[in-house]
Amino acid sequence: GRQTFHRFDKFNAKYNPVGASELRDLYLKTDNYMQGEYFARIIKEVSRDLEESKYQYTEPRLSVYGGSPNEWANLARWFIKQQVYSPNVRWVIQVPRI
Repeated sequence: GRQTFHRFDKFNAKYNPVGASELRDLYLKTDNYMQGEYFARIIKEVSRDLEESKYQYTEPRLSVYGGSPNEWANLARWFIKQQVYSPNVRWVIQVPRI
């Protein structure tokens, strides 16, 4: 219900593609075995489509949990390495309360 969107821990528990959190970890994370390459490919493909349409934008959200002192640096490294910059993408970093 409504609690799902107000409590980040409940949202994370429910947001599992095809009911498997492993799929989310493998394909939609920046710090996984593939170093976020698949996720970057998705972002780049969507970005290209948005740039072609000119007046459409997206606002993907990434979470920083504060569990590691290197979390921000790792995210910045992923962003630069994967070259996911686009003028049609505005990144939002969310710090969930859990």
